[in-house]
Amino acid sequence: MDSPHPKNQTKPHASESFAALADLIGRKDLSIYLQPILDMRTGEAVGYEALARPGITTGFAGAIDLFDAAAAANRMWELEAVTREQALERARELDPQTLLFLNNSPQTFTDPRFVPTIEAELARAGLQPSRIVLEITERTEIEANATMIEHVKQLKSMGFQVALDDAGAGASGLNRLMQLRPHWLKLDRELIDRVDEDRYKTNLVRLLVRFCRLSGVKLLAEGMEREEELNVLIDSGVEYGQGFFLGRPAPAPQSPASAIVGKILRRARGERRDSRESPIRTLARRCTTVQAFQSIGEVASRLLSFAADGGVVVLDGRRCVGWCPMNKILSLASTRKRSDQIGRHAVVSTAALHPGTSVKSALELASVRDEDELGLPLILHDDAGETFVVPLRALLAAAAASQAEAPGREVDPLTGLPARVAADMRIEELLRGDWQESVQAPIEAAFIDLRGFGELNATMGYATGDNVIKEVAAHIRRHVTDPIPGSFLCHLGEDRFLVLGPDVPMRQNIERFVASFSKLMQSSDEFDDGSIARIGPDGLDLPSCPLALRVLMVGPLRGRIQHARSLYVIESQLRQKARSIEESLPNDQSVIINDDRAQRQQLRASA
Repeated sequence: MDSPHPKNQTKPHASESFAALADLIGRKDLSIYLQPILDMRTGEAVGYEALARPGITTGFAGAIDLFDAAAAANRMWELEAVTREQALERARELDPQTLLFLNNSPQTFTDPRFVPTIEAELARAGLQPSRIVLEITERTEIEANATMIEHVKQLKSMGFQVALDDAGAGASGLNRLMQLRPHWLKLDRELIDRVDEDRYKTNLVRLLVRFCRLSGVKLLAEGMEREEELNVLIDSGVEYGQGFFLGRPAPAPQSPASAIVGKILRRARGERRDSRESPIRTLARRCTTVQAFQSIGEVASRLLSFAADGGVVVLDGRRCVGWCPMNKILSLASTRKRSDQIGRHAVVSTAALHPGTSVKSALELASVRDEDELGLPLILHDDAGETFVVPLRALLAAAAASQAEAPGREVDPLTGLPARVAADMRIEELLRGDWQESVQAPIEAAFIDLRGFGELNATMGYATGDNVIKEVAAHIRRHVTDPIPGSFLCHLGEDRFLVLGPDVPMRQNIERFVASFSKLMQSSDEFDDGSIARIGPDGLDLPSCPLALRVLMVGPLRGRIQHARSLYVIESQLRQKARSIEESLPNDQSVIINDDRAQRQQLRASA
């Protein structure tokens, strides 16, 4: 989506706009600026968005004023035709491995002239459709009608990629997303603005990342203007970015600044990774590749070289277009489409994965393909242009093997502590009496989590959050459970821990741990006086993220609960009580909440 032009001119009055617009279209008095779109795993420019700028003497203050006038005058088709013509001319200046993003209004997409016109325009420009991403803006509340849906299908079949622009800006956005099934989804800049300061925005971005990964859609965040936004988006898994912070629109294509590439690489390498997930490249094998401009007949003549693969990978230069199955090639070769370029018939929805994608993620992507594509191989395409395939049979075999060999769910991969399943098993042992007799003391439970952890994740990123969780786990083990024979510590997930142990020593250790929490955390490089230290891009300190402990004590457990599920019900009740108390407390103050029933039992015993 275009950005406002600096208002260095006076906006024409309504009575003058139509005449000024007609003059601009007639003289083609506009210029094309190119804004880079970066891969937020490598920092490389994968494409450029073409942005129209009205000429200085036209009287239009900027692109928004210009296109508003065209919409009001019902001349959007003519204006966008001029914009496309000039943008396609500029494509010659781009690296042939990069994409060109073109903005199109819904009105243009539904125009019956659009499909044949853009096909002819690309032929004149000597460009492959696979290099073009056609953006449909969501700024208007126009539903995707039957004509738009049909045009999108035709354009996809020709090899074009389709993007939905400003996702989330309109109420009809979700419906249009489901109807059009785009290759790209561009996040509205309203969602990106200050995303590092709003955990609801962050959570929504993470939800969209998950959706796009499962659906095989590329997610692009536009409107990034601050490093903090970049960091949160990388941590959340967004793979493509655009905005003034990454690169401003310019008359000529600009390579990403080395400082920006460095920031992206450092942040991307620090993201959280599950060490148990093998990369899909371990299953890859070589494959036959053809260029998109080659004819069906020419490719069919090489049948013996790719018969074992079941098809070919179609490339446009070094960039992957998609997969073309052998049966489709043979079918087309026997018709008048024998002279067609094979790039027009590639299955674009099977476009390549990065070789570092995990087997788990690859399985998820394969499982949500359309039924007629389920059996097609996965394509891997690396930054150097090397291409491989992973047959579905190999992917399923790897999934079965990893399931058989994977560690049980009893261990949390982040902290190495027993996980929820192991905790439930230990609680059941306690209720059967298998554990109580060996300890010879009433067993109590303590749920420990962090106040302010959600804010920390939202502002500092999930890599920092993981480091905090590991550090807290180490301190609980060292100061609470290790000194007590027979005690048990597990990681329930996120920032939640459960401690089981003899009542008196466990309570004493927990009280000492809570009292010294801030001091203990000062020893970490991540912390400053018990808070997460934050440094701004100018080197100045930013407000820190205070952290404190929340401890929920339950016990004695024998006679108090009947099964493990009962304990978590009590935890939920105590958590509600804790939150009502915390409303009147400073964010950096730790709290210990005791189970009321346990307190009453203790009072009766002391009486």
